[in-house]
Amino acid sequence: MDYIMLLPALAIFILSFILGIKNLRISFLLLIILTPLVHKELFSLGGIWDLLPIRVAFGGIALSSVYHFFVWAKKAGYKRFLHSSLEALKKDPFLVLLLSLWLLRLLWIKKSASFDESFKLYIFYSSIVGIYFIFRNLYEKHGLKFIRKSIDLYLAMGFFAALIAVLQFYLRICCRFSVGGVWVVPGYTPRLGSTFWDVNHFGGYLVTMIPILFAMFFMKHKNRFAKFYYLFSAFFLSGILFFTQSRSSWMGLAVGLGLSLFIYYFSSLKKILYSFAILVLVGIVGLLSYTTYKHISINEKVASFMHYRLDSTDTHMLLLDGASEVYFDNFLIGAGYGNFDHAFRGTPISDIYFNREPKLKEMKVPPHSVWGEVLAETGSVGMTLYALFAGLILASLVVSIFTSKSNDVKYLGTGLLGGAVSIFVAGLFYSYNMEFYWIYLFICIGFSIMTIGKNRNLPYVLNWWSKNPITPYLIILPISAFYIFIRLGSTTLIDWDEAIYAKVAKNIVLSNDWLTLHWTDMKDYWFEKPPFYMWLTALAFKITGFNSFGARIVSATFGIFGIMATYKLGSKLYNKLTGITASLILLSTAHYLYYSRNGMLDVTATFFIVLSIFYFYRGLSLSDKRNAALISWLLSGASIGFAVMTKGIIGFIPLPIIFIYLLVLDIKNLKKYLKPFLFIVIGILLIAGPWHIYSLIKYGNDFWDTYFIDHMIGRGLSGFGHEKPVLWFLDVIRTSFRIWILPLFGALVLLPFFDKDRRQYYLLLISTFFVLIFFSVSKDKLQWYIMPIYPFIAILSARFIERSIYILNSFLRSEIRFDNKYSRILLVFCASLVAIFYVVIIRDKVYLSDFNKDKVALVEINNKNYPIEDYPDRKLYFSRIEPPVLRFYSDHVVKSVDEPTILRMIDDAGPLENYSFLVPDSVYYKLQSKGGRIKAPLVLDIKGTSGGWVLLKSVSRVELLRSQLETLMSRHKTFIDRLILGEKLTLLEKMAFDEINIEIADVSTKLTNYGYPPDPIEDPFYVK
Repeated sequence: MDYIMLLPALAIFILSFILGIKNLRISFLLLIILTPLVHKELFSLGGIWDLLPIRVAFGGIALSSVYHFFVWAKKAGYKRFLHSSLEALKKDPFLVLLLSLWLLRLLWIKKSASFDESFKLYIFYSSIVGIYFIFRNLYEKHGLKFIRKSIDLYLAMGFFAALIAVLQFYLRICCRFSVGGVWVVPGYTPRLGSTFWDVNHFGGYLVTMIPILFAMFFMKHKNRFAKFYYLFSAFFLSGILFFTQSRSSWMGLAVGLGLSLFIYYFSSLKKILYSFAILVLVGIVGLLSYTTYKHISINEKVASFMHYRLDSTDTHMLLLDGASEVYFDNFLIGAGYGNFDHAFRGTPISDIYFNREPKLKEMKVPPHSVWGEVLAETGSVGMTLYALFAGLILASLVVSIFTSKSNDVKYLGTGLLGGAVSIFVAGLFYSYNMEFYWIYLFICIGFSIMTIGKNRNLPYVLNWWSKNPITPYLIILPISAFYIFIRLGSTTLIDWDEAIYAKVAKNIVLSNDWLTLHWTDMKDYWFEKPPFYMWLTALAFKITGFNSFGARIVSATFGIFGIMATYKLGSKLYNKLTGITASLILLSTAHYLYYSRNGMLDVTATFFIVLSIFYFYRGLSLSDKRNAALISWLLSGASIGFAVMTKGIIGFIPLPIIFIYLLVLDIKNLKKYLKPFLFIVIGILLIAGPWHIYSLIKYGNDFWDTYFIDHMIGRGLSGFGHEKPVLWFLDVIRTSFRIWILPLFGALVLLPFFDKDRRQYYLLLISTFFVLIFFSVSKDKLQWYIMPIYPFIAILSARFIERSIYILNSFLRSEIRFDNKYSRILLVFCASLVAIFYVVIIRDKVYLSDFNKDKVALVEINNKNYPIEDYPDRKLYFSRIEPPVLRFYSDHVVKSVDEPTILRMIDDAGPLENYSFLVPDSVYYKLQSKGGRIKAPLVLDIKGTSGGWVLLKSVSRVELLRSQLETLMSRHKTFIDRLILGEKLTLLEKMAFDEINIEIADVSTKLTNYGYPPDPIEDPFYVK
């Protein structure tokens, strides 16, 4: 190593140390100035690749901080030092979480296959913790002014980096010269990275600033020029962000700005909303006007700016899949800090990844995701700590915004929140393990602490959020949406019900007949189920197209609604804590989560059943407000009507529950409930009546016999081949409810003793046992039928857990003064953790393999080979396959056949008639061996194979003869070309030539006899 090259590094280190000794505040601002200077070719010092100016400067500043610390400790003494340290940990939860992650990552290094690489990464993270210690000391000492100065400098460096990007673009376009982080893409606009090594890092850097710049435009400034500067900078940086072509950053900024606008609305800062709306409207109108006038295609224009590797999104998704696989294999503590590359190579997904990115096989594979890296390397423990750190930053900023009386603080806080959300969302698809990422988060922390108040940080934040009505939804919705919607359309549909309902909805779209349902054939009516669910799915198909995502989105949406309805019912019966816990229990119930992700009716019907009980009980509680109570009962009836329109007779379940409950509640005064019952019935008739009456009038006995007799009554009496023991559903519940069974037993036995007012308990008990008895008595039993029971037993279990914690807390409060408020927060936190990680444990029961992907792939090949527009009468024949999935995915009519039928069809086929068959490969081999059993030639052309299935096309007689003729003519032409050149044929060649002529004549005669004569051939030697 040339040590002279290390002199710049040594100079920066010494100067930083001296500056830190003289003025630690200015030395920290120096770190912000050096933040964007991270292009390794331009700024690496001493020939050491990762030795960047900011890291060397931090070393000097850290050493000066140590000096300041020892000077202070010497003056303060050991006891004061220890007391101050404990106070810092007590008051600063961010510091606790950072140190917890620091310790965890140190312990997890031992699992790494590459200790040196992991240790380097750990040194980097240690420096980040050190930066926070310095920054924390500075903002406590200098207050909000120091935070504001840090923000201003951070924004100024962003503007400087954007100017460098402009210079890069100019040099590249005019001089074909590249300097710094420019990614040259032949045929496309270059991607600009400014002084960053990676253009995506530059994009991430920019998205932390743009929401702040927009916010600062609306703040008060002494200098009038300041407003123009901030607005110009916001649009300027947004333009530069476009030229990074970093889709992860664009996505992050869209979410961050969207949330900022949402916050502006609810914090009464609507001026910025109106201004933003006007700007967007003017921009859209102007863009559309210009592109229309100039005849410019926006899609093509945008595509010309886009990076040619559009499939990189897929490779990033593969890395996320790989991270999840590593996590599943190392659920608790991860694969080891810095060990992603080694662990990823051991996953099945790595083979697919390296087929797409063969160059990376010999290189270190980056996680390319902030969250994927934490998840894979430090497991559930690390992910929990990291998510708490990020969540606490966002929660503190929100509290700062809504509790401050200063509009400037509100604006700036919202901007910081938008930037933080932007970088967290972008971090899903890219890794930002860099100094700017952490410095920005530390600025957010300092701002929130200084504006909320140093002495009321965590308790104050928790108390504010615990009283906020939106908090339960922020806990429940993100978790539910993630687990229900993740990769919702990544697998094909399954037989039978899901594919049947999807096909019925598809036929609605194709026929535009919304009142009469069809499945197998447009001529045949399908009266098995009411149409409401299929109507919604048909509307979804109009947006998504005919695919599995469109078929499942309705059930998934109502799955989330069902979780929210369970929260509302639990809160109404007891309290918010019970409601939140119940909703999380329901989410982690295997069957509920699985069928929420399945395009079937039961989860949707369950939502309306729970909603009807909620509105019924709400009506009872509003007895002093007569009109409001009647409206609630009307809504209860409407909910039952929607349940009936979703799954027929099952939708009526709330009616007997309500009646039995009223008997138990007040049997002597049933007359006073006649009016509520009347309103419930009116609600049912308003929703469920019209379609049923219409169908009964139009189709008469056909509808009555099929819909009412066969499927409403007949299924329960006959079993439809699904007979099970009477108590079978108890096993189903035990299997699905799993870890919540013990609290459920406790609830059934002990809740009457825990609660003095037992009316709520009776309602849940009646609901639970009626659903269980109703389905147990029926002969027709399938595991998803019992779905309506899960919300009720989830609330019972949640109430038992909540009461148990209350009793325990009463004891602890008397013994150690443990605040009840914190015990409730702790319960929500623990319930959330259990729900999140328990779903991971039971993932194999929820996220199943794609059973039909091979068959569907072959069906799609057949659709492509024979477009329905050109082949409207063609059919797809199949063997040994359940038909519903094929009926949905095939554009053509599908029909089941067996092997003898296939042979007979080929034998009886017309001269030009051929067929498509989808069969197991075993059937294909059997058919090949039976060619001698039919008169017609048996030639099967394989159009595709996948997973043991074969797509075949039988070759018709005419096609076979034309193929033979083409081969003969090719051989014939060889002889003709030689004869034209005057060459003489040998005796054997003449014999071969004559034989070819005879065969050509024979084939031509056969084609002529079939009515498909060959085209005339202009050849003087051709013999007819």
